[in-house]
Amino acid sequence: MKKKTLSQMSVGAKLMGFYIVFGLIPLMIAYLYTFHVLRRVLVEDGYRYIRQEAERLAGQMDMWVNRYSIMIDNIYMDYYTNAYLMTDYSDVGYENMYPYINKFLMKLSLLCPEKPDIGFYSYNRTLPEDRNYFHGMEQLKEGWFDKAVEAGGFTVLAGVEMLQKYGVEKPYLCFVKMMNYYKNGSAQNVLWVGVDIEAVLDGLWAGGDPDGAFMIGEGGIILLSPNLGDVGGRAEEILPEDIAERLDGEGARGEEELLESGQYYLVIRECALGIRILVMEEKAVMMGQAERMERMLILLLAGTSVVALCSVFLFSKGFGSRINRIVYATELLQSGNFTYFIREKRKDEIGRIGDAVDALTVRMDRLIQENYEKQLKLKDSEINLLSEQINPHFLYNALSTISSLSMMEGDRLTSRCVKALGEFYRVSLNDGKGILSVQEELELLKSYLVIQKFRFDDSIEISYDVEPGTLSGRCLKLLLQPVVENSIKYGIWDNNGGELHIKIHISHEGEELLFAVEDDGVGMEPEVLYKVREDLSRRTGGYGLKNIDMRIKLQYGDEYGLALESERGKGTRVTMRIPWEE
Repeated sequence: MKKKTLSQMSVGAKLMGFYIVFGLIPLMIAYLYTFHVLRRVLVEDGYRYIRQEAERLAGQMDMWVNRYSIMIDNIYMDYYTNAYLMTDYSDVGYENMYPYINKFLMKLSLLCPEKPDIGFYSYNRTLPEDRNYFHGMEQLKEGWFDKAVEAGGFTVLAGVEMLQKYGVEKPYLCFVKMMNYYKNGSAQNVLWVGVDIEAVLDGLWAGGDPDGAFMIGEGGIILLSPNLGDVGGRAEEILPEDIAERLDGEGARGEEELLESGQYYLVIRECALGIRILVMEEKAVMMGQAERMERMLILLLAGTSVVALCSVFLFSKGFGSRINRIVYATELLQSGNFTYFIREKRKDEIGRIGDAVDALTVRMDRLIQENYEKQLKLKDSEINLLSEQINPHFLYNALSTISSLSMMEGDRLTSRCVKALGEFYRVSLNDGKGILSVQEELELLKSYLVIQKFRFDDSIEISYDVEPGTLSGRCLKLLLQPVVENSIKYGIWDNNGGELHIKIHISHEGEELLFAVEDDGVGMEPEVLYKVREDLSRRTGGYGLKNIDMRIKLQYGDEYGLALESERGKGTRVTMRIPWEE
């Protein structure tokens, strides 16, 4: 069986092939590319989330630490607080100390939403211990005094301490600061501020996902964690081993540095007071969404392809059937059969083509009949035209004969008139050509004016203003004569017997040749001028000025033509513009 080439295949088969090659295959490529890009975007979003979460927590932690540092510095700088702490109460009462300290610390604690606990640990043995504000130095958690001393007068985040509050034991995040860092022989005091970790977490985790986020202090102590049971523990005991090693390894101090460790991605961000924020996410969690998206895209691709194939098949079948009917109709039309009609019911593009073919069938049938009738009439017209072509030449020859006879009989006036008329016809015939030189056009006009002089005697005065070099230009035949005839016709009869002056201007301006005929006749009323100009704008039949304007536009284009100016009592000016040609 002979295989069909592409040009021999049906339109329906071509549509199916076109869809598979240029639709289905690119669709599969687009789906695969989309999945690749989407997978990368999801992973990058995961990275971005980790970085943003670390940055957000670090920023909030810095603000939180800064707020407490300001509060602690206010206490440290208060003169009366330091004075009360350093006073020897062996022989002095402390009745004024409690109201001042209580009021001062209560006011400061209200500035912090977590409502922290504030206390003083002192070596001043005469300072009363009330278990609220004042404590002996031995009650301070082991090692914290040394931390305060080593901090060199700065605030230090000492760590986590479990405190009993209202019968419930809670972890507290604790700051310490030496109240009198520079030794002067006086008793040393340590300011202690403790903050409920649950309250801290409520503020820090607000607006974010706390899973996988940790705050780690000096020595790898877990300061904050989503799981309160982890608080106070050591990072190596709670976090995966490889991540705990990262905390002390290279890159552990880098800001927003994305690290990869085992099955986790993590970011470590350093904050104030040596605090580090750790945000980590399992790789499987980050990639899980991409895998789900992959399965969904595969199902969507399969479903879309099946539906599209079925739709294209049905559409191709119907489309091919309609095209075949149009092809059949055109074949009959080509063979001369005008009896078959498609009669499409649908009004889409194919339907309009079918209607057009039906209309073409009707029109061709009618045109063939009309053309047959026109051919018969055309033959008669050609015969008549050939006969009429003899008349102008015969008229010219007859006028020449009459002129010769008039000369022989001594009637010179008649001879000159007939001779001028003959010269007019000689130039105007121009071997059937419609283009003359400017010089020939002037000769034609002068021949016409000789005849008019005989008729009107001295009532007409003609003058010429012809720019040198314009006589070689080319123009349409009979441009000037009809305009001058118009001037004589409408100017001399209404001039009350006065002399009519007509001036002919011919000039060459740039790429244009200008003709102007100006008379001092009676001119036109504004409404008459408006009507004449309106008639000129209609491009349908006519005589006189309209005929000239139409011939110029047909020969040279719509940008050229005739312009009319007239004023009652002053005269009329007609200007004609054509392109310069030699």
